[in-house]
Amino acid sequence: MFSVIGVRPRSVSRPALLAAVAVSSLALAACNGETAKHPQTGSAGSTGSVDPSGTGGISTTPTGTAGGSVDTTPNLPGTAGSTMTMTMPPPFMPPEGPPTLPTTTCGGAGLPSTFVAICSGCHTASGAANLRYPDLFAFKGTADALKAKVRMGGNGMAAYPASVVADADLDAIFTFFSTKTRTTLDATSLGSVKPLFTAADAVNPPIVFKRDDGAIITRGAGRVRGRHEGPLTTNMPFMEFVKDYFSDRTYGWIVEDYTAMGQSKITATYLPIGPPTGGTNFRAWKNYGNGDVFATNSGMNNNAPMPNLMIGGMDMGANYQTKFAPYNTAQAQTTTANVRTGAPIKMGDLFEFEFGLFFQGSIKPAGSRTAYYTDTFRYKVGQGGITADNPDKYTGGMGILGPVAAAQSGGDTTNVWPYYMQESQFGQMALNVQHENVQHLTEGRRLFHTDFATGAHSEQPNMVFTEQMGKAGPGSQSTSCETCHINNGPGAVLGATGLDAKSSMAIKLYGAGALGVQLQPTEGSAMVMGTTTKMVTFGDGATATLTKPTIAVLAKDGTQPAFSARIARKVIGMGLLEAIDERTILSRADSGDCDKNGISGRPNFIKDPVSGALRVGRFGWK
Repeated sequence: MFSVIGVRPRSVSRPALLAAVAVSSLALAACNGETAKHPQTGSAGSTGSVDPSGTGGISTTPTGTAGGSVDTTPNLPGTAGSTMTMTMPPPFMPPEGPPTLPTTTCGGAGLPSTFVAICSGCHTASGAANLRYPDLFAFKGTADALKAKVRMGGNGMAAYPASVVADADLDAIFTFFSTKTRTTLDATSLGSVKPLFTAADAVNPPIVFKRDDGAIITRGAGRVRGRHEGPLTTNMPFMEFVKDYFSDRTYGWIVEDYTAMGQSKITATYLPIGPPTGGTNFRAWKNYGNGDVFATNSGMNNNAPMPNLMIGGMDMGANYQTKFAPYNTAQAQTTTANVRTGAPIKMGDLFEFEFGLFFQGSIKPAGSRTAYYTDTFRYKVGQGGITADNPDKYTGGMGILGPVAAAQSGGDTTNVWPYYMQESQFGQMALNVQHENVQHLTEGRRLFHTDFATGAHSEQPNMVFTEQMGKAGPGSQSTSCETCHINNGPGAVLGATGLDAKSSMAIKLYGAGALGVQLQPTEGSAMVMGTTTKMVTFGDGATATLTKPTIAVLAKDGTQPAFSARIARKVIGMGLLEAIDERTILSRADSGDCDKNGISGRPNFIKDPVSGALRVGRFGWK
């Protein structure tokens, strides 16, 4: 599970994200009823779909030049057999002339579908190599050696049996990487598509890297917590966002790991945005099976220097506060032994650490809380990076082990198991959130939870956001983002009161004249009149019952417009989806079915509502 509000890394390659984005489109804005028209190419046989009954099932198929009309027969309550005429939008024309869509290439032909689904997130077949994992183009072993590595796993990779990745697939993978050379994403056609980002845009500095002197550097960040991570019985204060969480209560941290240089030494540096006291607590090397006790429990050295972040002859630490992220001061602590075992620190150890935070009384708002807890960060010694994989059962078995690497569905963003408030997991920060993003994230979350009519925060007793009072627009369905996108997750079907200011379902309209493209609660009613069920049978013989609501819509003028009822979308991961390079999306879409697995993505090309440029669609209802 992961959430990335406010986070904009520039390189993402998780297969699940790419599969989702390859067939997604620009959102129809449920909060204000705005819509972006899809460009029409005028090609015969293109398809679209509408759902006038709210229960799915009507398809429109324009042929020839876009701009004609399509007759459909919606099944509206009380109007069976009536005809709706939909006028298609005119052909999309970018400012510089007719659009040129990207051409399909098969640069990855020869790789089996199992590679795309399982391996490609870490081992790229085109574009830049993923520096965190071995480059298969540089593999010098035999096909049998490759099979042995895949079957054994290790170094962050799960062991894959032949039932998951067949020997024949591994032979095909070996042949591909041993007989071809890496091609860059620049070879992927963009046509007249304009990328969201250019080389001049800001790029986050690396999260894990080897410093010029050989030390492994890992950067991270966090927010204040109400209590420790565990146990199961008292975890709620850890999960919730405590009062004033957005008011300079975030921090960055840097781990310097010297084990790669043959030294038993790790230094952790704490970089708070708010003013700390000299009493910051540093806890490290967790005692397993003994609650929240750590083998090291000490203070931190005040006014520490910014760590050396020299990489490629350039010191990333120079002017860090202005280039990357502000901080009040630096505090640091060094450990030279695995205090849990009494042995020297070595590759493969798990270095858990957390901070006990104490802010000066000058932190705002006046009179607010000044002492907090943090996450338990689990650093992978000798490898770099942190993991959500928890090896500690806690006192009395009140902890949950894992999730192991294979179960970390969000990759490096995956958080620890949510002992309490599981419904809030989509709204938690990514585990590997960075210093330059974390304060923006909390301030953005505050906006997301603000009522733009009253300025009130949805989680009381947070202060009223007076600057945002009275900003709710006249065309909005609700006055806060959180009302529809609950905990960053999806909305819900209409409740007993039907469509109102608290509904998280949008009623999109078609050919409704003055009513526009979305029904507002002041313009009519929408109610769930009942449900229909359908039994489906899976390939293994198991069955399931699907339930579908039947919704009736009535405008105040007595008309029953054609409509499509849509639940508010999840917003989790939007920053990651935004950060994916357009060429990566197009190359992974496999619209020509280059890998011959019968599966092809169809990227959606849309008009930028601000600039008019042709873009690759990424978000929303397609």
